[in-house]
Amino acid sequence: MLRFAIGVIRRFADLPPHTILGMPSLSPTMTTGTMVKWLKKEGDKVSPGDIMFEVETDKATLGYEVQDQVFVAKILAQAGSPPMPLGAPIAILVDKADRISAFKDYTSDSGAIKSSEPVKKPIQEEPKHDENVRMSPAAHHMIDEYHLDTKNIHASGPRGLILKEDVLAFIENSKSPKETQKKPEEIKTPEKKTSQDTGKNYISSIRAPRFSVTSNVNLEEAIKFVGKDNIRAFIIKAAVASCKIVPEANSKFFNEFTRYYDYVDLQVSLYEKTLKKYFLKDSQGKRIEEIKEAFQKEGTGQANFAVSFSSEGNEIATPDVSALLSVGPEFLKVVKSGEAFKSQKFATCTLNCDHRAVDGAVGANWLKTFKGFVENPTSLL
Repeated sequence: MLRFAIGVIRRFADLPPHTILGMPSLSPTMTTGTMVKWLKKEGDKVSPGDIMFEVETDKATLGYEVQDQVFVAKILAQAGSPPMPLGAPIAILVDKADRISAFKDYTSDSGAIKSSEPVKKPIQEEPKHDENVRMSPAAHHMIDEYHLDTKNIHASGPRGLILKEDVLAFIENSKSPKETQKKPEEIKTPEKKTSQDTGKNYISSIRAPRFSVTSNVNLEEAIKFVGKDNIRAFIIKAAVASCKIVPEANSKFFNEFTRYYDYVDLQVSLYEKTLKKYFLKDSQGKRIEEIKEAFQKEGTGQANFAVSFSSEGNEIATPDVSALLSVGPEFLKVVKSGEAFKSQKFATCTLNCDHRAVDGAVGANWLKTFKGFVENPTSLL
């Protein structure tokens, strides 16, 4: 049986077994989606990990990654069609190639399934805290669960962000906490993993639901600022700085909880004919010269974020992290500069995220922050 987030198996008398894929939910606040682009066409085979199509949500344009091998028998929602509610039929999928031809003349009216009604989300209670207060997902969950007042919690995160540690500190320092404000049992992550633990996390992460956000980033100002030979080190520095501004992306999903990090241990992969890997421990605060020194010796380690550079544009998987920045090869693009047009260097940058730990809004915010640092390099000073 095929497995999808939103999909229903239908077996009609004159049709072979198939799956009708509905518009998936790619962000917590998404109610409708607009089909932007199909990356697969009718008749194509789709392998696990392939991005089948891109959908514009209320937060960003996200790719839909397939978890099982399937074939696209029929596309029901064309690119550029009006916004569709969650669950609305967008494609018919089959698990065998010889079943594709049965859907050649299929239309949404010829099958038993009709366009789905919008998914009704449960009415949520009014938050017990100021909606303008910024907090990490873990802190948000604890504050709601224990009915805490954010006015009394000191925020130690960047730009006034309340972190999980701030909530725990507030509870611990309360002299007479209410019954609902008792300190929750904190789950600690072992500092060292056994090979069995690592294997379990690896298998879990490669099977996890993932999504990606992509942007073409202008490298022209960064190259002028640091020089062409230093551009990769600068991109790494910008990625690390983005993790400090958007710490929710600097995380790792474990079986029962998500751990957020205030440091960045970075795994860097470089593919130029052969694959090379480098490990940067405590990369936050490192100067460009120090980052370049790390490229003198290959190595791996327990990372909580990853960056890959590929001269051929193919993504290098590092599954044991919640977010991986993939930087493609440079290309020229004509842009308007003042009254003239100039060719400038760009790179396609894609943030691939584990949806269990990072939602679409966080991924889009991280990539926007990263792009801002690269295109305005003096902001990193």
